[in-house]
Amino acid sequence: MLLTLSVTEGDLISAQRLHATPTPLLSSGLLISFLAAIAYCYAIDIISLSATIGAVAAMFGWIVLLYFAIIPYRARRIYRQQRRLNREHSFHWDDEFLYFQSEDYEGKIRWAEFRKVKENRAVLLLYHSDSLFNLFPRHCFPNHEKFEEFRSHAALVGKG
Repeated sequence: MLLTLSVTEGDLISAQRLHATPTPLLSSGLLISFLAAIAYCYAIDIISLSATIGAVAAMFGWIVLLYFAIIPYRARRIYRQQRRLNREHSFHWDDEFLYFQSEDYEGKIRWAEFRKVKENRAVLLLYHSDSLFNLFPRHCFPNHEKFEEFRSHAALVGKG
C-alpha cells in the first residue's frame, strides 16, 4: 500500500524538539549533576541563596526558551528554506526495505541501514546517523493499525 507523506511546519517543529531531547537517562544525569553542583556551591558558601535560585531559574528558563522559541523558530526557517519538505512524497515498505518516491526521485533504504528510532505523539524519526533522520508524521498513516505495522519494522532498527 502506497502512503502519502506530507510534512507540515508543525511536524517539523515536533521532530526538531524530539531530536533535541536527550534520552531520559542522560537528561536525569545532567539535571542531577547540575543541581548537585549548585547545592554543593551553596553549601560551602561559594554562592548565595539568591545566586543558587537564579542559577536554577536560568537553567529552566533556558530549557523553556529552547523548546518554545529557538527550536520552533529554526524549524520554521528550515521549512521555508527546504522546499522539498513542502512537497508530497509516497512511501511503502516490506521486510527488507523502506521505499520512497516523489515527482523527481525514487529510492529505497534497507531497514538495517537505520541506526536508531525516536518517536513522540506526533512523529516517528528514523535515524541514518546522529544528526540525519527521516521524518514520518503519524497523520500520514490511514489508521492506527498501519502505523503499528510500520512501527513494528522500525522497532527492529539498531537491534540487528
